[in-house]
Amino acid sequence: MKYEFHLDPETGEPHLATHGVSEQEALDVLEEAELVLKGSGETMVAHGQTRDGRWLRVVYVERPPGTLRIITAYTPGPKAIRAIRRRVRKKP
Repeated sequence: MKYEFHLDPETGEPHLATHGVSEQEALDVLEEAELVLKGSGETMVAHGQTRDGRWLRVVYVERPPGTLRIITAYTPGPKAIRAIRRRVRKKP
């Protein structure tokens, strides 16, 4: 799978950097996502932990086929993390 990052037009850096997330952390979550849900439009949202145990939400689209374009990533709040853990436990 190929990965691309959405760049912030003002800084030229990946947008996820504005949320204090590195490219490698986003890739960690995508590779080992605990929960993937449909977002708005064509987006998908992967929920999971980095190698260091940090919880993240990674928003991405598959465009073109075989390439994931990572739009943003951020740390969800404590309530959201509890909800994610609950959903993962209920998965069949």
